[in-house]
Amino acid sequence: MPDMEAKSATQQASTLTLSISPPVTLLAGTIIDGSYQVVRLLGRGGMGAVYLVEDVFLRQIFALKILARTDSATDAITQQRFEREARLMAGLEAEHFVPVVRYGLDPATGLPYYVMKAILLDRAGKQRICTDVLKCPLPPELMEGSDTMTQLTLGDFLQHERVLPERAVVFVAEQIVLAIQALHAMVPQIIHRDIKPSNILFDAEGNVLLSDFGIAKTVTLNPEMAESTLTLPEQFLG
Repeated sequence: MPDMEAKSATQQASTLTLSISPPVTLLAGTIIDGSYQVVRLLGRGGMGAVYLVEDVFLRQIFALKILARTDSATDAITQQRFEREARLMAGLEAEHFVPVVRYGLDPATGLPYYVMKAILLDRAGKQRICTDVLKCPLPPELMEGSDTMTQLTLGDFLQHERVLPERAVVFVAEQIVLAIQALHAMVPQIIHRDIKPSNILFDAEGNVLLSDFGIAKTVTLNPEMAESTLTLPEQFLG
């Protein structure tokens, strides 16, 4: 009996493994939806990957996020969530968020994608952020590959510089609060639910941007609730 149970468990594990497709990796030069040529990978998350791409018609640089891994059992749900993320980001003001300019379905891979403004910094840009915004030296690790423009998140910085000056903490916190206020002022309200250093970007002008709305929720409040204590954290949990 134990051998049979072990065999059954192994079969179930094998079935579960087979239900999860391997991540899609796009090679440099790949054309997405006939419009965007992949330059290089910028980052990869649990379900999606972000690539630096060039519009083959306009010759402009963008960031493209594609749904790079799906579970065959929840494929429709995952794609709906990805589409909702794109729609939410497309409706946001550019001051505190990364603008989305297009959503589509790549016919070659069958996977959805959306295109965003590319928020990239060279070494000089990173130096300005550290000097003017974070008020501390640029960590040597972030100088590597200085000829290549890359994203800079608060998580990238904290990975090498564990402590920020108090005034830098206050400034970044104030900017994120403004972003949250903008989200909560929308109808319906948007609850981000995933605010963390790796989702906080810096642009070349020193603006602090909130990204990644993959698990965000929308909340519609009735008038009676709007007059009560709506800002309590427990109103937005779940």
